Amino acid sequence: MFADLLRKTASSMGNRVAIRSVRQTLSYAELYERSCRLANALADGGLMPGDRVASLGRNQLHSMEEISGVAMGGLVRAPLYMQDTAERQAFMIDRVGAKALIVDADCWPGLRDALTDHGELPPIVLVRSPDGGSTFDIDYEDALQNASQRDPGVETSGDDLY
Repeated sequence: MFADLLRKTASSMGNRVAIRSVRQTLSYAELYERSCRLANALADGGLMPGDRVASLGRNQLHSMEEISGVAMGGLVRAPLYMQDTAERQAFMIDRVGAKALIVDADCWPGLRDALTDHGELPPIVLVRSPDGGSTFDIDYEDALQNASQRDPGVETSGDDLY
């Protein structure tokens, strides 16, 4: 499915530009590697195929690697709406049973408070800082750097949730 498409494009067009933003460009090979690292970071944290990963942040270059990394791990992406209140976002995280959360640094303090008030935090929280090196719980970039770049090799079918 989506992961297979990424594998093929990384193999056949690895050096071509996959994503371009104002500050950064990723080739298909780089997107593939970062997606594998994200999938492995989540698996290393105990997530299994089919587990839910909530996401809260702005549409940016990291969004595509998040989408593809979650797919590479056979996980189910649960995007949250930026305009909702932190309380509503916490409710949705609980409602979908998210075992991980990927969140922009500026959204995290209010959401962390709402999650604490609502019940509990997901077991894995990766915080994306605009310049990397966030001082929050688990920095997104650190998690990727510490994870394997090997393909997680998760098999998916057209009937699997994503």
